[in-house]
Amino acid sequence: MPSIPSQLFNPITNRAMESLFKDFDVERARSLLARIDGLNPAPTGVSIDPVALAHCSAEWIRTGRRTDRVVLYLPGGGWALRSPRTHRRLAAAVAEAANADVMLVFYRLAPEHPFPAALEDCIGGYERLLDDGVAPDRIVIGGDSAGGNLALASLLALRDDAKPSPAGAFAVSPCTDMSFSEGGARIEFGDPDALFPESADARESDPRMLYAAGDRTVLDHPYASPLRGDLSGLCPVLLQVGSTDWLLDQSTLFAERARAAGVDAEVEVWEGQPHVWHTMPFPEAQQAFGHLGDFVRRCCP
Repeated sequence: MPSIPSQLFNPITNRAMESLFKDFDVERARSLLARIDGLNPAPTGVSIDPVALAHCSAEWIRTGRRTDRVVLYLPGGGWALRSPRTHRRLAAAVAEAANADVMLVFYRLAPEHPFPAALEDCIGGYERLLDDGVAPDRIVIGGDSAGGNLALASLLALRDDAKPSPAGAFAVSPCTDMSFSEGGARIEFGDPDALFPESADARESDPRMLYAAGDRTVLDHPYASPLRGDLSGLCPVLLQVGSTDWLLDQSTLFAERARAAGVDAEVEVWEGQPHVWHTMPFPEAQQAFGHLGDFVRRCCP
């Protein structure tokens, strides 16, 4: 049974989020998100150190405990939005749960920097770790929502370029098929998901189309829609998704196809949880971080 806070979350916030996505305007959305993000406290018990990558910035989030595990964390935000304080808290929670250092990559955003700029920045962060002497079998790539999409796309791009594979990857509420031709809107459920209501269909102002620079053929590219790519030869993957998430089917389909391709892929469906519930003060959020930490430690014993 979902906790009382999580049961209250969807009906309370759905109207506000539906208004945001009904007529999506990137500047208005960024302004609103900045105000919300400004209310988030800084994470405690960690150090935050800036990192300069080739085309974007990044940050090390460290707990101070001795470890050689590294999580390359890719934040969500529809490829066009950013919540630095929120994602510092998420990265800190992952660092604590996994006993790992976390590099949080603030990849370039659309529409100013459309596909494949964000993916290039994520790959650049991974290559920076390798250049700095971090062994690939000590790295796990992870992300939420659009960041989960980029984490999975990074696996395909690294494999295709014959680059060393990370030890594992996790994706929280990822978009695995930007075309929505498979596993699209979760219309069969009664209560619309809070963060992605059913009214947020594919329009030119849709964040996906901003990332694709208006070119719908980009949505079919496997580096934009990993579900549509060859999934063979990938490292172990863990997906977490809420049962009320608009993108539920995209996670379950990805895990199903990855397993069919011989990949060690697991999907956790969390009852009654919305899109990226990890950002909320729910008991289920802390439990989910615990599962992510267990996965990272299994990949990097």
